[in-house]
Amino acid sequence: MSGEKPRMPGVAIPKLSIGQQDHIGLTGANGLGKTTVMNALLDSMPEDLPRLIVQQQTGEAALSQTMRRLAALQGKERSQVLAAFAQLNADPDKLLSNEAPSPGELRKLMLCLGILDQPQLIVMDEPTNYLDLESKVALARCLADCPGALVVASHDEWFLDQVVRCAKRCLCHRKLVCVPRDQDA
Repeated sequence: MSGEKPRMPGVAIPKLSIGQQDHIGLTGANGLGKTTVMNALLDSMPEDLPRLIVQQQTGEAALSQTMRRLAALQGKERSQVLAAFAQLNADPDKLLSNEAPSPGELRKLMLCLGILDQPQLIVMDEPTNYLDLESKVALARCLADCPGALVVASHDEWFLDQVVRCAKRCLCHRKLVCVPRDQDA
């Protein structure tokens, strides 16, 4: 998977490449381009690449679509999604009671449902937002074990240390710079 050199106003983005099993972290202060870099990378990928994108902000449309997809599942797939949801420190019974999930629970459910589609690339923007400590640990464990490519934008250094599998981390400071992980402070 590789990207051409996208042009986005305000952020210099070099040609990017992601291996089939790379786990890449984008980090930097809020407002410095993590989401812009992720969007540019996604725009440069082939449209037919199986991917799962879990955005930082979810709205009513995403909630409605996600809950409809869960309701449509039967048997083994439904059991797999609910078991995965429970492994992310969430309560499947509460989810099935028709109570609207919190933003963090919704994003966990989106991940669990999306994995059914066997994506080659998972992209998550600030996945630890709205999560308590136990949920953050469970999500880190899940993503660290993910066999495919993963791109995570986060300012949570502990979380990135758990899920990023490469020797470098990409920092956004109005330009994208990849540095050795021990020099990313």
